[in-house]
Amino acid sequence: MGLFHIQYRDKLQELICKRTNGRKIGLENEEEHKENQQLVELAAAVKNEEDALEAFLLSGGVAPAEGEEEKKEAEGKEEEENEETWNDDEEQARSFLVDGEAVSDDLLDKFAPLWWNQEPFRSKGFILEGFPSNEEEVSFMVERGLIPDAVIVMQLENDDASTRIIPGWMERWRQRRAKKNDLRKRRKNAQTKKKDAMKKKRRAELEKEAAEKKEQRKAERLAAKADAEEDEDGDEEEGEEEEEEEEEEEGEDIDAIMAEEFEEEEEEEEEEEETEEEAEERYRGEFAEHFDNETTKIGAIQEVFQEHQVPLFEIDAVRKANIVRYMIRKKVMPLYESRQSAFERVYPISESVAFRLLHSGYNQFSRFGRRCPVKCAEGECVSPNIFKRSFPAAYRNYVYFLSSAEARNNFIRNPLKYLNQQTPKPMNPIRLSIIGPPKSGKTTLAKRFEDELGIVRISIGEAVRTLLREQPKTRLMRSIHEVLVTGDTLPDKLSLSALEVFLMDVRCQVLGFVLDGYPASKDQLEYLTNKNLIPIKVFELQAPANELLERGMRDRMSQSRVLPIHDSSHILMARVNSWVAAIAPVRECYRVQHMNWAPFDATKSKWWLWENIVEVARDGLRRIQQYLERIADGNAASVADLCVTKPELHSRLSPFGHYCPVSLSHGELVDCASQPDLKFAAEFRGRYYRMAGQKELDEFLCHPERYVPPDAPNQLPALLPKRISGSEAKTKHPNGSEIQGYCSVTYIDGKKRYEYIVSGDPDLAVEYDNRLFIFASEEKLDKFMRFPERYCNVQLPHKLPPKKDPLDISQLPLLGFLEQSVATALTKAFTAVGCFKPKYPFLTPTRSSLTYLAYYLKAYNPKCSEFVRKKYRQKLSRFEEQCSLIRFLGDSMTVNFKEKTSPEFNVKMDNFLALKENVPTMNWLS
Repeated sequence: MGLFHIQYRDKLQELICKRTNGRKIGLENEEEHKENQQLVELAAAVKNEEDALEAFLLSGGVAPAEGEEEKKEAEGKEEEENEETWNDDEEQARSFLVDGEAVSDDLLDKFAPLWWNQEPFRSKGFILEGFPSNEEEVSFMVERGLIPDAVIVMQLENDDASTRIIPGWMERWRQRRAKKNDLRKRRKNAQTKKKDAMKKKRRAELEKEAAEKKEQRKAERLAAKADAEEDEDGDEEEGEEEEEEEEEEEGEDIDAIMAEEFEEEEEEEEEEEETEEEAEERYRGEFAEHFDNETTKIGAIQEVFQEHQVPLFEIDAVRKANIVRYMIRKKVMPLYESRQSAFERVYPISESVAFRLLHSGYNQFSRFGRRCPVKCAEGECVSPNIFKRSFPAAYRNYVYFLSSAEARNNFIRNPLKYLNQQTPKPMNPIRLSIIGPPKSGKTTLAKRFEDELGIVRISIGEAVRTLLREQPKTRLMRSIHEVLVTGDTLPDKLSLSALEVFLMDVRCQVLGFVLDGYPASKDQLEYLTNKNLIPIKVFELQAPANELLERGMRDRMSQSRVLPIHDSSHILMARVNSWVAAIAPVRECYRVQHMNWAPFDATKSKWWLWENIVEVARDGLRRIQQYLERIADGNAASVADLCVTKPELHSRLSPFGHYCPVSLSHGELVDCASQPDLKFAAEFRGRYYRMAGQKELDEFLCHPERYVPPDAPNQLPALLPKRISGSEAKTKHPNGSEIQGYCSVTYIDGKKRYEYIVSGDPDLAVEYDNRLFIFASEEKLDKFMRFPERYCNVQLPHKLPPKKDPLDISQLPLLGFLEQSVATALTKAFTAVGCFKPKYPFLTPTRSSLTYLAYYLKAYNPKCSEFVRKKYRQKLSRFEEQCSLIRFLGDSMTVNFKEKTSPEFNVKMDNFLALKENVPTMNWLS
């Protein structure tokens, strides 16, 4: 629809985005923001721990005190936050987004009126989401005159809304929890590694001090030993024991010091984390509270809008997204399309009031007359049925007649849409003919045309009865009355004269007519043709004889019949046979000469027939209307389905003849004489032009002056190629064809290579410039017909392929003769025998197979006439049915056989036994 989508909350987020560094705030964002802040702080602590451990391992120094850097960073952030101050607009926006407090009118005045008064919103329109959100904002809109065209309220229950929102919240909660646990684990590992490294270093220091003390004691003992050289062996042993005791005491001192310096720290009690079930329950409670608050606000907003008569569209948002979009579009599109008619007022009135207004002169007929403006906008080309109820409406000083209540509602909703179209051209009367055998449904369909379109239904009987009733004293009616009194059949001369008088009726001349079962003979056809009464379409209803007999039986048994009618099965069948014999020339004339014949299957439902036939009739009338309009404007017009006969076509053919002028402008000769109809023909300046296809027809209709004299780039050449038969080629050109019988198109397209010197087919011959050319295929011949100048002057090389002299088939050996003469036919016959495996009752398999082979060869012999082939195909089918009796009876007569009572079994058993004396012969089946 091209409307702007404006989100009210996003607009408020833009006001504070500089303060929040682009972060969104609100009910659904605050908790996530706090937890993200905690994750950031925890990640910083982990980084500090890891950096301290790395520095400790590299330098061997003492690690900095824990938490000092974090405290400094936190203090710096607090100072920065304290320095920033929020203005009043930002505070209001934050209060609305976080706490749902109402925004002041001063803040709304800064941006809300711009959506109604500034471009491009003013001309394009917009969809405002989430505004108004409370009663204060509704009051603001009413006071400022900012009234929307409609308010769309999306309705759904708390459970449905939470089902859509809560899963997303829970997924983000799980991601934050997993990230938090990972950071805690990393921090704990870093602290453990740092402590182990410090222990290791301290133990090494203590062990070094102990070693130094030990060396000092050892030096003291050596000095004491030098002073007391007279000590005994017992004293030496005591000295060694003292050294061992001192070493043990030093080891115990190291462990005690390590234990004292690195006391085991009690594990920090981790904060009790929220479980997933608790988090989901908390989310649902918070969402339910917010949902109830919003629902209350929306109810109050609806009441205020209803007081000011603003349209409210309630949409069930529980359904699928595509259905919701369709429902919204269905509600909004009438407002969007009828925007230009927002201040127009149309008054629906009754027919009696409409005619009184017209009769008094208070209102006038519109330029559409009795035609429906809505139908005219849809391309309707059939005159309105003035005898059918209409739905008038008064608009300004005019009365408009609409065809239906729906059309009137559309016109009331947006009258300017239908009045901006051009004044419709005068309607042409519709002329149709419905023919078909008795009981095919002609009268039912003709009455439907009369009721729906208002045209006159004409049958010979109705025309005579009407004239006898309305003009009984005329000479024609007296003659008809004299014949009818005697009980004789009315002659064609009198019936055709009665029809001529009836067609002079004003309704027939203005609205049109539908001929019911007419013409049904060659004389009637000639009469209509002489009177220039050519139907737009001739519909033939086709139905098999058994269907017609069944319908006749139902009519005879109908309770609505009062008087007896001569329509027994024998009479009905005689009428059907008479109709079949008489209708052949009528069908051929309309199909070949006028090209307006349209057959339909009468066994289909009457609704299907009506829909398809009326569409074909409308299309034919629409083509006539377009033809008349384009010709009146001096443009080219298509003549497809306009009943142009071949004599008329030849009398008004253009200088290009049957060649396409569009293709000729591109240097290509395309002969359209072989086209069966005038689907791609057009008329321009009183001349008919034929085109090669739809593309060329469209180009000609757009710019006909480019392709006709004097502006045509190419004229039709004097020398034109002409296709002739093989016998005609031998008669006219006994000396043979050009280039020694080779295909010139194949040779030229093959870039004159030796392998592309191919002999032509004598039956594919073209005469051009008194020369004969033959070609290898239809495609090559068509290409030569399009570009004869390109392929007519060809010089062959000196070296040519050897000629393929025909070999007499009688000179072939036995196997070769059989292969060239009967191999194909015998192969197909043997294959059919092998697939069917015939076994005729009371005959051997050999004789059964030979008989089947003989029937097959006769049934599919291409040299036999169609009558003979059809006769032997019937014999072959009968032979196959009788061969299948053995299989049927074998399957039915089991070991525990009981006498069958089914009619089918008894009939086939009788047929089987009767074949014992009836052996198939040449005259077995007549």
